[in-house]
Amino acid sequence: MLKINNYVVIILLLFVFSCKQDSVIDNAIECFDNKDYLEVISICDSLNDLSNNHKLLMLRGKSFYHLGNSDLALRDFTTLINGWSDIDTNVYLLRAECYNEIHLYQGAIGDYNRVLSIDSMNIRALLARAKIYSLLGEYVLASRDWKFLLSIDSKKDLWNSNLGLVYENLLEYDKAVYYYTLAIDNNKFEGFYYFNRGVSFMYLDKYDLAIRDFNSAITLNPYNGLFYLERGKAYFLISRISLSCDDWKTAIDLGEDEAKSLIEKHCNTNAFTI
Repeated sequence: MLKINNYVVIILLLFVFSCKQDSVIDNAIECFDNKDYLEVISICDSLNDLSNNHKLLMLRGKSFYHLGNSDLALRDFTTLINGWSDIDTNVYLLRAECYNEIHLYQGAIGDYNRVLSIDSMNIRALLARAKIYSLLGEYVLASRDWKFLLSIDSKKDLWNSNLGLVYENLLEYDKAVYYYTLAIDNNKFEGFYYFNRGVSFMYLDKYDLAIRDFNSAITLNPYNGLFYLERGKAYFLISRISLSCDDWKTAIDLGEDEAKSLIEKHCNTNAFTI
């Protein structure tokens, strides 16, 4: 009889503990939904050990993430990934973003690879990995990701523009022009698309086309000194020196210091007060 009573006590204690855990989780979820991330962390930290409670670990990790504390969020997401075999891909995505924030790019790529091995069309992972590859100068790998993204949705102007920029870095200017043109076809109101295509035209020695694009960029954003700087260079290369100097003077007024040396070298500085 005593042995049976001991079993009953153990079962009751386990039930009470389970109810307490559920109450803590419910409280933490409510605080998280209300964006009270510090309270979520406080609730989780009030327990001695979270290693066996993946729900609270997830909530605390996401709270650290939202508060911008990537190191501590990374710690919790890593504990989750190491402790459970059936982790949702969202945890890998969150950990990858933490790696990215603290510039551990290879760790981020590893997690994005894991996500894409499970879901090859995960837009979030493809976008992030493509950007990291570009940042690291891995332009061939970046181009593969941007092309795959465009196979999913060819109308995304920013994706076309990013692929154009990748080809520009690969010195493949014809391809860069092609993708910048696709970006412009889908969004005619972004000045940088015209500007970037203009730069590629410059490398192809198509200066009139470059000037046309720089004109469009300036029409859309007349206060960007970089646009005037590069148009000035294009004018200079077709021997329209006066127009070059006018543009470089405007570029200086808009904060582009590179134009100062160009004026000093190529313009009648008596006519321009720098």
